[in-house]
Amino acid sequence: MNVTLLTSKDYLNQMVMIASTAAKCSRGKMEVDKDPIAHLKRIQKYGHENIFEHINLSFAVKDLSRACLMELERHRHLSLTVESTRYTLHQKVLKGESKFYYPKTYFQRIDVLVDYLHTVLLNNAGTYPLLGNDVLKYLIPECLCTNLVLTANVRALREMIKKRTVPQALQEFRDLCYAIYDAMPVDYNFLFDDCIFDPEDKKENTK
Repeated sequence: MNVTLLTSKDYLNQMVMIASTAAKCSRGKMEVDKDPIAHLKRIQKYGHENIFEHINLSFAVKDLSRACLMELERHRHLSLTVESTRYTLHQKVLKGESKFYYPKTYFQRIDVLVDYLHTVLLNNAGTYPLLGNDVLKYLIPECLCTNLVLTANVRALREMIKKRTVPQALQEFRDLCYAIYDAMPVDYNFLFDDCIFDPEDKKENTK
């Protein structure tokens, strides 16, 4: 999996100033704090989450399994544009560009099953034009990886990260949340620092 922040640093700076202005507005002043980052940190400490809805972030996510995508789509206030199987499935299989995700598990030979699925797809590539991608997509396994662009406000992302970095969450989803955190500029990590279940656990899972 690979996650890249698409939102530019300059735009992020502007949105932070907008969020700071919104916070000031709630107290009767329409201005930006002299130190907007420090201002937002104070707001964060007091739990005024609605201010973070003024900060929107976009990420490019590559090689996420369709199983994890289904869980991601359950979260509200996320905008997702996902690679279309209608236009890409046949081409990616023929070019050998299909990727599969499988979790680390006590069943060490799960990779054999994934390789088998890949082989089945490749061996039947000649029949794809007859079936068409719209029919073929009903046969693809959930471990098949896809690419997408994710856009959400920081409040929605904070809620997602709080729920999906706990040990009980799907490991691939945990990895996604850690990757989103790591894709942020260091001086903006504070937006999610208090949401990560355990920073040390994050380091262990992203090695």
